[in-house]
Amino acid sequence: MKAKNLCLVLLVMFSLIIPFTLTSFALGDLQLAADDIEWWVKEGSKYTWVVRVTTTGFLPVDSEFELTINTINTWPSVGDEQQTELFVNLTSYNSVTEMTTTILNNQSFIYFDNATRTVSFYTPFEEHGFCMPTNYRDEFWDGLSDYFYYDYGFSSRGTGTQSGRSYVWGERSNLIYVWFFNSKLVATDVVIADINADLDDPSDFEYWAELQVSEEEAISYGYFFLIIMGAAIISLIYLYKKKVK
Repeated sequence: MKAKNLCLVLLVMFSLIIPFTLTSFALGDLQLAADDIEWWVKEGSKYTWVVRVTTTGFLPVDSEFELTINTINTWPSVGDEQQTELFVNLTSYNSVTEMTTTILNNQSFIYFDNATRTVSFYTPFEEHGFCMPTNYRDEFWDGLSDYFYYDYGFSSRGTGTQSGRSYVWGERSNLIYVWFFNSKLVATDVVIADINADLDDPSDFEYWAELQVSEEEAISYGYFFLIIMGAAIISLIYLYKKKVK
């Protein structure tokens, strides 16, 4: 067999085999935080929220909050109780002053106890996103609701879905604060608006920060599989044409 044809055959074989070898990586994203608590985020994951709309009192447009998951701490289970805590690096970047401020340096970001439905953060915050456990969402929401009420001072708070996305919200001083989440329960949008605002219209927002999607996240395993298979099919067609000539 000619070297050129051999290379093409090897390419086809590689194209057909590699999607299956990557399956374990595609299914290995879930991070066990305790015996029974699951986060979709992993140690080393990085998330950036970019300011799209702003008014006085908030960071300017194109400013950023960057969150890196350093450690997912756990405690041994006691009965039905599991506890977990996320230690992170968290920074804010001001697009006008071009200065970066460290908010957390490998410090506690979220604490969650599923049995007592206790949720707490490093401090009440409004301008950036966060994540939630994928299998104890209701318990987390209950604890989050109490945290919003007692620590944030929200007079009203709740949860719901809009256009297929989960969200949590709180109301304070005629403003509504909303965090929207993707299917992995990572916040994609943070919106602050007047309580009568149209949440589908960014021009009504007082503040809006959006999750920046990296190239790695944008090209999913499914798309990668299609690209590889496409290359394999083209190679097979080329070999077939060469054979019949």
